[in-house]
Amino acid sequence: MVSEKSGVIQPEPVTLIAYMPLFQSPQMSTKPCKECCEPIQLAAKRCPHCYQLQSPFVTFLRNGGAVVFFLAILAFMVYQSQIEKKEFKDYTSKVIVGSSTVHVEGTDDMSYVSCLTIAKNDSPVGLRDLQVEAKFYDANGQLIDVTQQRLKSSFLPANGEAGVRVLERAARSASAYQRCELQILDAVCR
Repeated sequence: MVSEKSGVIQPEPVTLIAYMPLFQSPQMSTKPCKECCEPIQLAAKRCPHCYQLQSPFVTFLRNGGAVVFFLAILAFMVYQSQIEKKEFKDYTSKVIVGSSTVHVEGTDDMSYVSCLTIAKNDSPVGLRDLQVEAKFYDANGQLIDVTQQRLKSSFLPANGEAGVRVLERAARSASAYQRCELQILDAVCR
């Protein structure tokens, strides 16, 4: 359309009509089953014909994914077995236990004795879950009690130090415990 005033061609307005089908064909709302290839609904989780699950994970497993998954786990286990295991016995000489002190709490009927010390770790690995042995002596230097404990929440940092405490119910009178020695027997290396 040409405008009389300007002589410029103006486009005529166009009306667009959207086309919507009155129904969807069965081919548009279905997919083939991954097992029997029969048409099933797009949202179906299981085929009504062969009852096969339609998830991508099942397809992965059916197409050899289980073998790949098993080989990956096997490779990881072999790799883990080849890694150098750190053991406490390799670092025993670098763990120094300082002088220990005895502390007794409670009454003679129900008393608890503890052995306290500072342990120093000069090794490059941290040690956790210490297994310790505490020996208790009387005033004459006679061994009167021994205990071994796994200190589950203990941690001795690499190139660091930490306090270590062993606590147990006293087997003798509180006044009998005069001296103690603490030794670290084992630990988990990190």
